[in-house]
Amino acid sequence: MSHKISIIGHVGQDAVKRFTPTGLGVANFTVASNRRRQDKTEVTTWFRCAAWNGLADVVAEHVTKGRLVHIEGVLAPEPRIWTDNSGKARCGYEVSIREFEFLDRKPEPAAGDMLNALVERDSDGLPAGIAADDDIPF
Repeated sequence: MSHKISIIGHVGQDAVKRFTPTGLGVANFTVASNRRRQDKTEVTTWFRCAAWNGLADVVAEHVTKGRLVHIEGVLAPEPRIWTDNSGKARCGYEVSIREFEFLDRKPEPAAGDMLNALVERDSDGLPAGIAADDDIPF
């Protein structure tokens, strides 16, 4: 028997890729999933996610904070339990990802950022070929 968990939520931190001592690549990130209770309060559950091998490469390159994702995978057998700095008991769940997809569009850089990236700059930070005010003879 096996089990599968499916989560839709927002990425809480950019994915970070590391390597195990045996050389396997793993990319880790967190996902926050919200649900609304009957009393209209919202509860957020955080999941630590791990993508392995080839999927780790894709995740490390494209998964960034704030993206809306759908992940499917296997839940770790035991939740991770700890006490936070304020003394409150916390519980976290870890998911080994088998599949994921983005549910939003990739954020595009602002128009000014794209233009700035295309324009060559001189040592004064001005676009190349543009004189600084003190270089104008009038």
